[in-house]
Amino acid sequence: MPEEEAMSNPSLRIWLMIGALLAICPAELHAQSPRVLFEIARSTNRNVLKYEVDLGEKGRPKLEQPVSAYWVMHESGGKRESLSWLERQFAYGWEVVGPVGADGFVFKLSALAARPIRVVRRDAGFAALVSIRDRASYLERVFVQTKEGGALPKVLYIELFGRDATNGNPVSERIMNQQLRSARTCRTSSSPRGEGKADRPRPGAGSCSRPRLVPSKCRWAREWS
Repeated sequence: MPEEEAMSNPSLRIWLMIGALLAICPAELHAQSPRVLFEIARSTNRNVLKYEVDLGEKGRPKLEQPVSAYWVMHESGGKRESLSWLERQFAYGWEVVGPVGADGFVFKLSALAARPIRVVRRDAGFAALVSIRDRASYLERVFVQTKEGGALPKVLYIELFGRDATNGNPVSERIMNQQLRSARTCRTSSSPRGEGKADRPRPGAGSCSRPRLVPSKCRWAREWS
């Protein structure tokens, strides 16, 4: 079809524009899915990890596994890849805490267990509500800054980016490596007889039942932990 005829057809022009957008930025368009909660980016490369809600019947989160994650490999043309077993078990794994309801649930990331994430319905999809600077915020992005060297890269800090749930303003917080380590430290509690014993961990929660990094003055964060 001649170029002049194609450009004079309004419907054809629209489809040509859509095709161009899909060719230029498929990953960015996918990020607009109402199922996507947030993404994790790293300083090592342009690949990003996306977390999304797995939905079952009637658009409800699946009871057994309501969360899934996958890589968008921008270094390899934007193709999608699953997490490896090691990634699921350690840095990028997660644990669902409590019941899964039609309107949401709570889960924790293995690398950021001190910040429980509540998945809630928002607009036409779902959103991840978390504490950022002691404020309830919709999490959009996590950035991990690492230092190369040795057998494994060293995490220097993690940055959380989102929007204040009250006023919609951008909000961010940098969590240094030292804070991440202290968050994994178990605190002890006294038994009825006064003997110091470690808090009992919840099933599947590891050795720490309630990390210290949860902001003490953020009531909703304490309740969800």
